[in-house]
Amino acid sequence: LREPRYIREVSANFYQYNNSWIIIPRGMKVSVSLDGENWDDFGVARSGTDPKQRGHFIDRFKIRVEEQQEVKYLKLFIENYGKLPDWHEASGQDSWIFIDEIFLQR
Repeated sequence: LREPRYIREVSANFYQYNNSWIIIPRGMKVSVSLDGENWDDFGVARSGTDPKQRGHFIDRFKIRVEEQQEVKYLKLFIENYGKLPDWHEASGQDSWIFIDEIFLQR
C-alpha cells in the first residue's frame, strides 16, 4: 500500500479447474505490518472446497477481525494443495494455485 490504512477484512479469490491441475489451496494466512520489518498475524482461512469438484469455479477466502488494524504491508501465505491425489488422472504431479484479486475492507 502507498499509505497506511485501517482494515478489518482481507479476502482473495482462488480458481479451481482440477482437469488442468488447478486446485483451491488448503488455506491462506495473512500477516500485516506498518514498517515492513515487524509482522503481526492477521488471521487464517481454511478451505472447505472439495478438490474432486469438477468444472470451473472460484472460491473466496475471507479473514475478518473484530477491530480495524492499521497496516501498510501485507504478506499472504498460501498453502498449496500439494501433489495430485490417487483419484486424479495426473496423480503424483504438483497442483497449481491460481489467485485472482486481493480485497481489503474497512
